[in-house]
Amino acid sequence: MLSCLKPLNADEIKSAQKKLIASSAPHILILNSYHKSFRWTDDIVESAVGTIKDAYPTAELYIEYMDTKRNYSEEYLENLRQNYQLKYADKIIDVIILSDDNALIFMQQYHDEIFSQVPVVFCGINDIKNAQTLSKEYFVGIIETQDIRSNIELITTVLPATETVAFVTDGTPTGLGARKEVVEAQAEFSDLDFIYLNGEELTTDELLEYLRELDLHSAVLAPAWYRDKDNVYFNNSEIYPLLTQNSPVPVFTPSAANMGLGPIGGKVNSGTVQGKLAAQYALSIFNGSLSLSEFTLNMKGENAYMFDSKQLSRFGIDELLLPAGSIVINRPFSFYKRYRRLVNITVAVFVLFSFLIIVLIIINGRLRTTRRVLAVNEKRYRAVVEDTPLLICRYLPTGKIEFVNRAFCRCLNKSTHELIGSDYRDLIPYKDRETTFDQITNLPENSPLYSHETGISCEDGTLNWYRWTDHAIFNEDGEIAIIQSIGENITEYKDIQKELTGYLKEKEILLQEVHHRVKNNMQVIIALLHLQMLNGGSELVGVLTDISNRMQIFADIHASLYRHNDFSQIDFKNHLEVNFYNLCKTFQKNPGVITISIDMEHPALNLDMAIPCGLLMNELMSNSFKHAIDREGEIKIVINRDEEGRICYIDFSDSGIVNGDIKPGFGTTIIEALSGQLKLAHEVFSEGSMHHVFKSEYHL
Repeated sequence: MLSCLKPLNADEIKSAQKKLIASSAPHILILNSYHKSFRWTDDIVESAVGTIKDAYPTAELYIEYMDTKRNYSEEYLENLRQNYQLKYADKIIDVIILSDDNALIFMQQYHDEIFSQVPVVFCGINDIKNAQTLSKEYFVGIIETQDIRSNIELITTVLPATETVAFVTDGTPTGLGARKEVVEAQAEFSDLDFIYLNGEELTTDELLEYLRELDLHSAVLAPAWYRDKDNVYFNNSEIYPLLTQNSPVPVFTPSAANMGLGPIGGKVNSGTVQGKLAAQYALSIFNGSLSLSEFTLNMKGENAYMFDSKQLSRFGIDELLLPAGSIVINRPFSFYKRYRRLVNITVAVFVLFSFLIIVLIIINGRLRTTRRVLAVNEKRYRAVVEDTPLLICRYLPTGKIEFVNRAFCRCLNKSTHELIGSDYRDLIPYKDRETTFDQITNLPENSPLYSHETGISCEDGTLNWYRWTDHAIFNEDGEIAIIQSIGENITEYKDIQKELTGYLKEKEILLQEVHHRVKNNMQVIIALLHLQMLNGGSELVGVLTDISNRMQIFADIHASLYRHNDFSQIDFKNHLEVNFYNLCKTFQKNPGVITISIDMEHPALNLDMAIPCGLLMNELMSNSFKHAIDREGEIKIVINRDEEGRICYIDFSDSGIVNGDIKPGFGTTIIEALSGQLKLAHEVFSEGSMHHVFKSEYHL
């Protein structure tokens, strides 16, 4: 019976292994018409990836950017085809997600050649007729409806005095699709004059000149201007501020990707919504919950009304005129009015905390005064010791004494005659005699000094201590010719040293107890904040969490001082690592996936630098967790300080992607205040993620 089984060849075994690996999680290719950092495309990719990873954390994703807004020719597309054909020849792809028309046209042409039988889900498509002609056997997706008709109606509603509407469109598929919708809708608005400002006919400078000449009974609807007559490419973050700055009348947009860049708003589509829907379709196809035959072409586009409050104010448009359910961004926000009670609690907490800091500063000041007094006393007693007549003795390497002074004789209560010719070794305590003498008589010529201390018993039974400095004097042959030993009476110094050691230990214990109590009081405040969180809403919990994290910085620093003997400095690198793991716990992040890299050549910081810098790093890491890093990523911190211990450079960045515009808030105020306290100039760079650089004005 076994002989009837057909053996598998190598290709069949390899194919079976690939299918087995692919069955555990989807392998999805996301092919984008445009380039990375183009806001519409970034929104689609981020939303699609997030949706897929939520369902399948181990999903294998391939993301490609065709960059056809900036590059479009037959030769370029042929190079893309060759590249993708080579790259994905041996890879299993379960589903393909496309964004925008150029990617769909490319896939229509090369689907059977490169990705035979792989299902395709498209989104952001403007060419409805082309989408309707696609084979339902492999293609399904969502239309990007710019809803031009609704935006024209919106203009007549919020600006009833409008007589002319200027349409700004270019020759890209997005622009041509929008222009087609305008032409189809024009007949319905016979009381309006329509002006077409086309990218195939105008340069950008000519377009701006047309806009500047519009009268006040006009409005502008700008679906797309990414390429002009001179084939100059513009990103939306570059062109839309220019359009709105040069237009004396409101500029409307049908795309959420342009909001916050100057347009007043409109009924907008959203790359985030398109990407999420496309990813949901792809996952349904992968897990078999729906087949391709059950899908219908999504014509809704899920558009919504969105407006910019700043632009509404600029043109004097009342929000009461806006359609019901409109989303309004950039509204003026009064934190105090909304969170009056919370602010009062926060102020009270900071007043209490400030009082504790003042008490600590006073205690530290008194301690410094005490240490200065002790230092003066030590110098005074050291001077007494140094003024005491020195004991001088010279002897040969054999130990034979050749010279002693009177102070030496008085110390030993012997005459010069008795001491000269005697053995110097007899004056060294027996237990140290051989070791000490060997050290002295074997001194090298490049290091001829040796010091040691001995105790000498006096006739009255008292013990006097002397510090001896032995200096070997060499002859021309490099041999020790004679040794000169100078002794000073350090008995009084020894007693003082013992007293000072006990006194300093007592003060250090007192300071340690102060840090311990301050740390405990801070922990009590933090605990009270956590109790308040149990009865607060989500916004209150967020604010109290920020306050608790800031208070924890002070508690951690004082805990570090309490644990170590050095009260002037702390291991700041260790403190940052502890703060990072605490924030991971607070924001429920996995520290095994989200990592931190700290480059700090000198990790020790004094208390004056550690506290504001600790608060600053806490704010920046909190912002990363809140706004940039979702489930995985890395935080990088570089801190340099000068020889005096002052921080002169900080570089903070993360690998996350900022989701939307991050508006300045209370945390930003704290960051600026702390950088000012540290005397650092603050610069922010935003390239997908936030990048903060702090430089000292003295080290620029």
